[in-house]
Amino acid sequence: MKWRASAVGVTALALALLTSCGSDSLTGTADGDDYSRETPEDVLQAIAFALENRDIDVYSECLADDFEFGFVEHDCEGAGVPAADPWWGKSEDMASTDSMLSHALVSDIEVDLPVNSSSSSGSERAFRCEPSIKVVYEDAGGGEPEVFFVNSSWLHVKLVKDEVDTTLWQISEMREELKENWLKGGCTATEKYTFGEIKGEFRRLRACEKAPRSTPECLIEAFEWSLMNRKYYEYPPCLSDMFLFEFTPEDAELVGLPADEPWWGKTQDVQTVTNIIRDNDVATIFCELAIESGPSQSEGGFTYRLEPDIRIAVEPGGGHEPVTYIVDASWLDVEIVPDPYNPEQWVFHRMTEVLKETRAAHAPDLGPATQPSTFGSIKAMYK
Repeated sequence: MKWRASAVGVTALALALLTSCGSDSLTGTADGDDYSRETPEDVLQAIAFALENRDIDVYSECLADDFEFGFVEHDCEGAGVPAADPWWGKSEDMASTDSMLSHALVSDIEVDLPVNSSSSSGSERAFRCEPSIKVVYEDAGGGEPEVFFVNSSWLHVKLVKDEVDTTLWQISEMREELKENWLKGGCTATEKYTFGEIKGEFRRLRACEKAPRSTPECLIEAFEWSLMNRKYYEYPPCLSDMFLFEFTPEDAELVGLPADEPWWGKTQDVQTVTNIIRDNDVATIFCELAIESGPSQSEGGFTYRLEPDIRIAVEPGGGHEPVTYIVDASWLDVEIVPDPYNPEQWVFHRMTEVLKETRAAHAPDLGPATQPSTFGSIKAMYK
């Protein structure tokens, strides 16, 4: 995943929507009232209308029940789909889109889907669109927003008649294709993204925003969110009062814990994580806890094995070189239990870090500015 916890050094600029030579713009109307599905072209306009006006119901009407979105290989990991079968269905697409449309930090969405070419086959219509999509994501800390701009890919869109009302059309398939001159990055004001990359990011980030900690999976998301968005006050509710973080033997020695009791409790853990979040030298924090296995029943709740991808970018002053501490060579074995103060929510009761056998193999590939670490060793630096 490439999501930034906060925009660093990014400025918001007014971006002109692209138009293709010889093609009609199908952007949603300014008055927010006029859209239909009477023609295939109308459906593209309705999709633009739905995204710009945050109308998830209209978006749903535009998609057939068997709708599929096809990702480029670059986006498969973020979307959670295998490269050999890079598709997801309507339910996954709706969840991601609803997360984006309802997200409090998304301040603006602009969509243009000009048609580059079209074809017909029986009762089906197909368009090759050149999307120009802008999503403005505000910095939770009050800094400059980050602009995610899709303008370097094609969208192949297949449309069919609505099975319920055959006078109307719906999208049955949308597949993204990178342009040959696609380059990641670009000007300082924006970062070029694909439509699939944005879909994958919103799917993972805030699927549980409306009901945080309502399931063990939503608790994991809330934990990630508190770190990435530096919400130090949202971190303690993720932990039970009896929470224990168990260090590896090497990290326990760094922290000064006895070998036979290599753990600390909620108070120490909260203070340490707060130190990380509030440190002015910490530029960005990324945290993803992928479920490797579980859930398994435990005495008080459920256990999972999580595979952490935690990256903490430190940019110290005084001429010191920046460094990114990366945690990707350990497991976190966790126990998740109902919150005793609110049984409809969940909390981490125990978190044990376990080194992978291949940890040493990661170090040579990371580069001089990246430091392979464990979560425990990072905590040791900030305790």
